[in-house]
Amino acid sequence: MSMEKEWITESGLNAAVAKANHRCGYVGVPASHPLFGKDYSDTVNAKVSELGDFPIGKRGIIDVFLVAVDPERQLSLGFLFNVHGGITFSGNQLRLNSNLWWFGYDCMHAGDTLETCTLEFCIGECESLAKQLAAFPTDKRIFKAEGSGK
Repeated sequence: MSMEKEWITESGLNAAVAKANHRCGYVGVPASHPLFGKDYSDTVNAKVSELGDFPIGKRGIIDVFLVAVDPERQLSLGFLFNVHGGITFSGNQLRLNSNLWWFGYDCMHAGDTLETCTLEFCIGECESLAKQLAAFPTDKRIFKAEGSGK
């Protein structure tokens, strides 16, 4: 997989789009961000039933199914972000700035092709994700217990 584009988003976070057989988008947060070091599958102190009229948006079908089956289910961190197919990656193992913690999505879902998931589309999704990450509350009590993440 090669990096097709790297830039600083309008929200001031680093972003990248990688391409192999499909594209993936990534946004990095610094060590000062409340989600630095957290895994996208970490459980948060929120249930769907507490979120009210929460839009499904662009989340992945598995997330949507699990929520539909059990509205009292504790949510994963990744569900809080509205990005193409949902968050499918977190970590610093990318060939990018290892001082950042990266969150990413992929364009490898049903109906995704390089023609539908263009570079411009992926840049837009990264900008949207960066805006959501930049606006994330700094209150770490959203996690069940400090250190529950990886």
